Amino acid sequence: MGNLICTPGYDGAILSSDPLGQRSPPVGAGQLFSWDCEEHPLGDIYNGSSANHPFDQINWYNNGTAQVVDTVANGAPHSGSRCIQINYTQDESEVNLQVNDIRTRVGGTTNSLFTRKYERFGPEWIGNWPRGLKTGRYFTGYGIPQNGYAYHSEKMVWNDGYASNESYGRGMNSALGDLDLIAWYGAVDLFGNGLPYLRADHWYKIETWMVLDSAVDANDGILQIWIDDVLVYNNTSVPWRQSTRGCSLVCLTLGEDWTNMWFGGNYTNSGTFPTGTTLRRWIDDLYMSTTLDR
Repeated sequence: MGNLICTPGYDGAILSSDPLGQRSPPVGAGQLFSWDCEEHPLGDIYNGSSANHPFDQINWYNNGTAQVVDTVANGAPHSGSRCIQINYTQDESEVNLQVNDIRTRVGGTTNSLFTRKYERFGPEWIGNWPRGLKTGRYFTGYGIPQNGYAYHSEKMVWNDGYASNESYGRGMNSALGDLDLIAWYGAVDLFGNGLPYLRADHWYKIETWMVLDSAVDANDGILQIWIDDVLVYNNTSVPWRQSTRGCSLVCLTLGEDWTNMWFGGNYTNSGTFPTGTTLRRWIDDLYMSTTLDR
């Protein structure tokens, strides 16, 4: 696996790879959400009616914008003729595409959640990769994390500690509230473009599987992440719910099942941003399930 540095529970295993990240992904009985962007008219996604997009809510901050497009730089949408383009124009620009009230979608509760999305970055990211970039947020408490219930801020781009304005994304940070689970991609870990690290002009398939721990302080939760079918993170001792974060006080009613998931996220570069630049990020073929559909 190369020089991956990670937390206890990571075993560095690699599954059989899909060279182009293009194999037909499975759909399971636990499917909760799926969208390929084809039904939405071209243009501003915020103005699309609920009949055209399936998100429960879309919000944006600091001049982040999102639109449905039919072209991407140096390529095409991952599938079909359309995908979502997110535009970052300043530090902490943000767009969140929210799938809320998972309990209603499940018809009950679930302690397991699987997501799949395809992500691509424009050529202007070369030399402008940030300190961190959120690629998803997962909640167990219907809102901003507080009072210790389980939360996952997924950053598949994490360059903190390296020089600013990197040419590629070096690693990841799965932040569980105030606990950072950091891992670095290895130089020998080749993705669907035959290259290591996250780069511009390639559709990366990102899959995340999460199972909450069996009890507060049990430390037996699961977090697995694949990029282009390479298992880049495998932790089977995740402390999703810890009494040190106050979870023992609230997990009787909160924090015992997944309730919300947000695609997208914010660009963070500690107060700096390339002057006069718009960084484009494309996402396509979004999927969520209660079962491990891969």
